[in-house]
Amino acid sequence: MRLVNLEPPALSADLGIDLSAARDLKLYLATVTTHCAELAGSGELVTREKLYQKFIVQDGTTPAEGRYDLQKPHCGLTKQLIDLAYNVNMAAGVERLALTPALGMHRSALQEWHPPVQDPRNRISAPELADLLSGAAFDFVQQTLYLQSFRDLTIRDVEKIRGSDEWLLYSKNLSELLASPFDMFEHE
Repeated sequence: MRLVNLEPPALSADLGIDLSAARDLKLYLATVTTHCAELAGSGELVTREKLYQKFIVQDGTTPAEGRYDLQKPHCGLTKQLIDLAYNVNMAAGVERLALTPALGMHRSALQEWHPPVQDPRNRISAPELADLLSGAAFDFVQQTLYLQSFRDLTIRDVEKIRGSDEWLLYSKNLSELLASPFDMFEHE
């Protein structure tokens, strides 16, 4: 995942931060990307643990200890973006759709629809577009469909769920997605 290519206006919309903070975050993500290039250049694997050690956790601690250093720039957003990229890449690696936490950062924050270089010769193939849309659509739909456990549901529970505001929102979002799938990529 290319975190350095994220565009500030879309970051602002996806993360709920102002445009100035989104610009600062983009600059900081360039530092993260530079560190990844340095690791790769020296023959080391770039792992989530190494990124956590450098950019997320307190110096001298391990990620397993969970001691986040909130004094590090953009610690929370950087962690969420690293986690999201990790989860999406892992799912893609085994040809599955990424299931992300209901209250977590949404896949759209990765801006996968933007090519890394704005070059008119870089065209996306039909299979690449299908993969992109299926992942983005799955993320979009799962945002509004969250239940603790399906196994304990009765018919009455299903009736009640289908009458809930959450189900109506899910149905509305799914209908809008199917009617106009490219609108989900629009940001003001």
